[in-house]
Amino acid sequence: MSPFVPTTKLQVTGHKFLVARLNHALTRFDTSMRHDPARSVVQALMAGFMVAALIAGGALALAYFKPQGLRGDARIVQARESMELFVDIDGKLHPAINLVSAQLIAGKPDRPAVVKAAEVAGMPRGPLVGIPGAPGRVFQPAQTDSVWAVCDVINHPGTTRPGVETAVIASDQQQIIGQDPSAARIVQGPDGATWLLNGGMRHRINVADSALVLGLGLQRFPTIDTISEQLFNTIPAGRPIESPAIPGAGSPTPYPVAPGVVVGSVIRVPQAESHQWYVALGDGVQPISGVLASVLRNTNAYGAQVAPTVSQDVVAHLPAAAPGLDVSMFPDKPLHSAPALSDPVTCWQWVKRAGEQQAKAALAFLPGLPLREQQQRMWRHELVSRPGVSMYAPPDSGYFVQTTGSDPRSPAKETLWWVSDAGVRYGLAPAQQQGGTSAATALGLSSPLPMPWSVLAILAAGPTLSKSAALIGHDTLPADPAAVVVNEGISATTTQSAPSSTTPATAPPPPAPPPPPPPPVTITETKPAPPPPPAAPPPPPEEEGNP
Repeated sequence: MSPFVPTTKLQVTGHKFLVARLNHALTRFDTSMRHDPARSVVQALMAGFMVAALIAGGALALAYFKPQGLRGDARIVQARESMELFVDIDGKLHPAINLVSAQLIAGKPDRPAVVKAAEVAGMPRGPLVGIPGAPGRVFQPAQTDSVWAVCDVINHPGTTRPGVETAVIASDQQQIIGQDPSAARIVQGPDGATWLLNGGMRHRINVADSALVLGLGLQRFPTIDTISEQLFNTIPAGRPIESPAIPGAGSPTPYPVAPGVVVGSVIRVPQAESHQWYVALGDGVQPISGVLASVLRNTNAYGAQVAPTVSQDVVAHLPAAAPGLDVSMFPDKPLHSAPALSDPVTCWQWVKRAGEQQAKAALAFLPGLPLREQQQRMWRHELVSRPGVSMYAPPDSGYFVQTTGSDPRSPAKETLWWVSDAGVRYGLAPAQQQGGTSAATALGLSSPLPMPWSVLAILAAGPTLSKSAALIGHDTLPADPAAVVVNEGISATTTQSAPSSTTPATAPPPPAPPPPPPPPVTITETKPAPPPPPAAPPPPPEEEGNP
């Protein structure tokens, strides 16, 4: 039999009961254990521990969510009672117009330390500083894809707002890239010329050239629509689409092809399931699309009722034209006009996904904006300084962008900007203008997304965010020269109401112009002076007896 016998749970609980009974007999002189005051003491002690833990937890939560208001070494502080914002400049608290200005002065994206008004009142004060019109806050966006769209909405005569309205959309709610690539629209640009919109680009076109227009698949007399200057400048310009000039057209080919084939003739080559088109040039043949074949035959068929047919083995032994005609501006398939009555919206979208080396751009003609009805109501911000232009972006959003070209192949990486959800662009000063720290770093921004400059230029121009601009002192803030009156129930407008029939027709004299504002005063930060150089050690004393 083993000398070690395992103890059971029943034996352990029995031993504890006997020990408790002995303690009860020694202290109470009673072994019945009808009443156990020791258990009450333990329960009271545990209850006390729980109450103390709750009080300590509440104190910690109160200290975290509503601190006592000790400033410490924080440079940006906010008075708890008045919510007024201050920034410390050389030991003086200066009222700051906004948090962004205070962060630019401090050089880092610190949150304000909320303190009591008494602590603020106990420090010396300086003048008001900051950038008027700067955004209320700047934060690191969560977007990884750059998706921008510029859309023209054609409002026909008879509607409430006739003309063309432009919308800048910062959203990927509807992917328009990949939609009908053969849809096209002919518009008259701000320069007075006619342009063909297709494939994400605009091409100058002569609508009087019926051979060209019919060859592209469009109507003989196409409808010419309107385009805004904003969308026109956004769409990259391609090469003009025109009937190519063929050197030596009509002369015999120096190589045998087929009877009746001359330089400039279009050749048809049957294939297994379709056919291929070629054009005969002076030094050889060149493959072309069916659209260009129609354009060339509409221009001059050289007496042939149908295109001459040549077998594949004959074409395979013909010389190839070098370099040939530039046919890059012609579409591969016939186009069709997008009617403005059913599709009054023209959208150009630019997309650069995370991890992709090249962006994509496309044009689409839609019955409405590529947003849901609720988003069109909730996301719209009309730009006061850009009549007829609106920004559509999710509320409380923002975008840290770096400008690039409209061409999807553009490798440009230029200036940095912050774009607010209200459609205002703010330039961010580089490090050399910030004393070593860029405005983006001071505001906690990193990894900008690319954005075409042509799209960014449509938005309202805000002030440049820089430390030097934030350090300018003010007594009062200047009025916005582009401000308009916003009436209740009426959109912002600059138009004046008609005079009442009961008021005289003469207008009151204009008020006297205000005096010119004083020049701005820049608050300079005092930099600590370098310590003085250490004094030279005294010469060693001469020893006695030295000569």
